[in-house]
Amino acid sequence: MTRSRRINPCILVLALVTLVLAACGEPQPSAEESPTTAPVATTQATDSGGENDVADTTSPVADVNEEDPVLASAMDRSWRVGLSGEGVLHRDGRMTGFQFNKLPVILAIDALNEDGWDVAPIFLNQSEAPVQALVQGSVDVANSSVTPVITGAAAGAPIKSFAKTRNVEYVMLTTIDIETPEDLDGKRIGIHANASTTTLLSKLLLADYPDVEPTYLVIPGSPNRIQAMIAGELDASATQFGDDTTAMEQAPGEFHIIFDFAEEMPQLVDSVLSYNSQEVDEETQHFMELLLAQQVKFNNMIYDDADWALEVSEEMDVIETGGIDRFVSSGIFPTDHGLDAESLDFTIQGLIEAELIEPDNAPSGDELYDGSVWENAQTLLDG
Repeated sequence: MTRSRRINPCILVLALVTLVLAACGEPQPSAEESPTTAPVATTQATDSGGENDVADTTSPVADVNEEDPVLASAMDRSWRVGLSGEGVLHRDGRMTGFQFNKLPVILAIDALNEDGWDVAPIFLNQSEAPVQALVQGSVDVANSSVTPVITGAAAGAPIKSFAKTRNVEYVMLTTIDIETPEDLDGKRIGIHANASTTTLLSKLLLADYPDVEPTYLVIPGSPNRIQAMIAGELDASATQFGDDTTAMEQAPGEFHIIFDFAEEMPQLVDSVLSYNSQEVDEETQHFMELLLAQQVKFNNMIYDDADWALEVSEEMDVIETGGIDRFVSSGIFPTDHGLDAESLDFTIQGLIEAELIEPDNAPSGDELYDGSVWENAQTLLDG
């Protein structure tokens, strides 16, 4: 792994085009990924499990007109939501083993299934994979980091984002000898993928320090990067809430936080819901509106009763629930759709400053954002 320097524009363009070309086949692990990377595939359990009664998904979302022929047709279809990260979809429909930051969208999927829909999560353990699957047409909606959405759109992928699923939930965790960003020169920084939120955050942190040249090592999964830090294989990493606590508990006195991205960069968009603009139809529009309405409902339920969220998380074997209080206090989950063209423009500019995208290829927030989904989802919530 070479030390970080200014990205060659030709290499960057080729990398962006690769994201779109990857849609021609099944999403595959990047050649630069760690051998510990999980396969890009849905995790399907072999056991039958028990009843999926872990959450009360009784919906305050207004009833929809079930006599609507478009809605009836939509409910006859099978829907797939691509999610970046780990998780298990059991044969009986239960969903377990995912990270806490996915809880609202998982509960939204569960609520739709309770209402008679056929919706399944497709867990893909790479940041880029849900976007690749979306362009390919193997999922209907992608829940992913905004970074591959923007880089994919810059390469010509037909992607639109209609909601933010969460704000930035990261801190920069380092070994105790590193006290400032300048101390990261020559150090090993762990990132989830070459085009990921962790890469964006790490490079934005160093944007004012052009002489600082760390080495970036790709290790997918915040918990995996924590274990690499404990093993002495990394010096720093942009780490999700809860994982930083785990590191400091497992290795007391070895690590500390030098930067809180959630506090210092609240304007940045982290994770979004997106669709393929070439594949969308009226039925897909209905599905997205209901999915978003349910997600916003559960976002607000978490703020109303964090103890309930913890109980549900434990019953669903959610990974790393230690950061729930910080999710609530930092307002990580939007209380509405949480997205607009301006926040996307701010994040796009961040990608430019981090040299992850060329200014000439950058899409605008207006080109990426679709506000119509929220307009209709809001009427369901208000009704």
